[in-house]
Amino acid sequence: ATRRTIDEINRDIASDGIELVIQTDSAEVIEENIASIEELALVGGVLAIAILWVFLRNIRLVAIVAAAVPVSVLIALNFFYAFDVSLNTLSLVGIAIAVGMLLDNSVVVLENIYRQLAKGKDPHTAVVDGVGEVWRAVSAATLTTVCVFLPFVFSDNFLVGTLGRNVGIAVVSTLLVSLVVAVLLIPVFAYRLFRHEQGTTTARAVFFHRVSQRHRLMQVYSLLLKSCLRYPARTIVISTLVFFVSVLLCLGVSINAGQEA
Repeated sequence: ATRRTIDEINRDIASDGIELVIQTDSAEVIEENIASIEELALVGGVLAIAILWVFLRNIRLVAIVAAAVPVSVLIALNFFYAFDVSLNTLSLVGIAIAVGMLLDNSVVVLENIYRQLAKGKDPHTAVVDGVGEVWRAVSAATLTTVCVFLPFVFSDNFLVGTLGRNVGIAVVSTLLVSLVVAVLLIPVFAYRLFRHEQGTTTARAVFFHRVSQRHRLMQVYSLLLKSCLRYPARTIVISTLVFFVSVLLCLGVSINAGQEA
């Protein structure tokens, strides 16, 4: 709008031999940053869906979970409007952070529904029991994450308050909406999908057994879990060593960054 106004003024004063010239334009940098964040968020979302495909290996199950991303983000934009937060660099970063986390709720709910179906329950009972078993855990996990970001929104410090208002509201609103989506919308999608899979016992067994029991990653995880349980002392020692190595690497990166600055 400012550029258009300058162009209009230049047309009016051109006859006087005067022209307004833009020396610096911060909007160009912001536009590039926003475009970069949008691209990174899109790539991150695609990678998250790809990871789901590696584990689930069923396009319909992946589609159910993937539906939580656009639904949660679009509904969360209503909170942006309510709190007068614009789509800027900070709020888009908040959305990008929340995209990875908002899938967790849907995955947990869908997996538990899936587990109930694998036991031979009918789709209606499996959905009700599956959601009933995990909704408290999912709610607790989401609300603890929300509580981490919520104090930043009410900070008196201008910089922290600005970051908290934009990033915090983006993360909090998106996660809260994802919780509602996980406990209401995902079960509906799951019921509509799985009720078509209850034709024959053989078809159900092949469908569920193929994904949940013989998956190579599940076998690797089971082997690692049994090893950790069998040798707890070794597991604790290795975990402690990895922790301290990670701390040393972080310190090394910070020192190098400070020297370069």
